[in-house]
Amino acid sequence: SWNFLEETPTGVGMFVTGPGVPPSGSVGSAQLAVAAPGGELFSTPQFAGTPLDQVVGLSYNSHVVSSTLPETATLQFDFDPGQTSSGYQGRAVFSPSLLSPTAVQVGVWQTWSPMTQRAWYGTGNPANRVLAAVCSQAVPCTWSEILAWFSNAKILPDQGKFGFKLGNSNRAGVVLIDSFSMGTAGVG
Repeated sequence: SWNFLEETPTGVGMFVTGPGVPPSGSVGSAQLAVAAPGGELFSTPQFAGTPLDQVVGLSYNSHVVSSTLPETATLQFDFDPGQTSSGYQGRAVFSPSLLSPTAVQVGVWQTWSPMTQRAWYGTGNPANRVLAAVCSQAVPCTWSEILAWFSNAKILPDQGKFGFKLGNSNRAGVVLIDSFSMGTAGVG
């Protein structure tokens, strides 16, 4: 139930061979490619409604083929703070580019650990999106901090998207994703 979606022209997603032997040991990986200012999403609704406190493991690998910063694919999901709020609350985004100026490298497979690395932020206007008010790109958060502020948070129910995105940064790039892993406790 994973799908590629061009969120902003011009982006494209597909499955490709390599590069090299991807970390999963398979022959291929998912590729996201964008031209500025495009955005391409590879996502699934299968985790919609999953409580964040039930996620016990989260990791993925990425390989930057080309990027101007460089930047790599972000992990993101439609965020439900689990409290009374008005309207859509945007996405929670894990961005490896926020870890350090040299965290993302070109031409190598890298492993990301979103549950332990400080690189989460909320999208949208902090005036009306609660996660964006406490976690920004300038001051990113950890998974634990998000849970401390929003103990009942979950992936948005009813078709909430969970996946990987490249783009909307006014930069072109090509990035591959492989070996995604998510563990849950107490959830089917």
